[in-house]
Amino acid sequence: GAEDVDSGRERSYVTGCAFHAGFHTAVAAMYDSNNIEISNNVMFGLVGSAIKTDSIGLIIDGNVIGNVYQGQLYDDYFSSTVNANFADDLMPAGIDTEMTKEVTITNNRVAGVDGSCYAGNGEECDSEAEACSATTGTNAWTGNIGHSCGRGYYVFRVGHGCSKVSGFTFYKMNQLGVMFLVNKEVKNTIIENTIIADSKVAFSALMSG
Repeated sequence: GAEDVDSGRERSYVTGCAFHAGFHTAVAAMYDSNNIEISNNVMFGLVGSAIKTDSIGLIIDGNVIGNVYQGQLYDDYFSSTVNANFADDLMPAGIDTEMTKEVTITNNRVAGVDGSCYAGNGEECDSEAEACSATTGTNAWTGNIGHSCGRGYYVFRVGHGCSKVSGFTFYKMNQLGVMFLVNKEVKNTIIENTIIADSKVAFSALMSG
């Protein structure tokens, strides 16, 4: 395989696998699991985010993800508990990259998530060249689709100084197509080359702090 750019070892990967009816994340690339390829997998019927990472250099490509459940809504937990908590920062995502800013996400299909189809920092953009301008920067993220989730793409208290969501198609979102809820470190937000249809709200942005 291709050599790991940091250590010279062969690249690690999870590809061509099927995960069904799991009680936790299907693929968790955590604790410096850098430069891993997660591609062409099928993940269905999981409790918690299907793919979750805090590492850098990952390629997440061509995965099909469906029916990702919030823990409190799974099976009979909700009907048998008292004061169930639904904290926004604990809701699952089909692909959760909130804890890393260096990842490539392409050609994935995500549907039926209690939280967000995708959650993360977005792509880093050039605020001087792209913000408030007709200039379109280069986009590494392309071909991603999400439908029938709570939200399409969610940036929650994370993000780059200039964060961009590009290369997505979202439809039939229960709440929002794209949502930015960010701290003051995020100065610019950009949405381009993205289609949002049949959602209650297409785009919302809020800065706190």
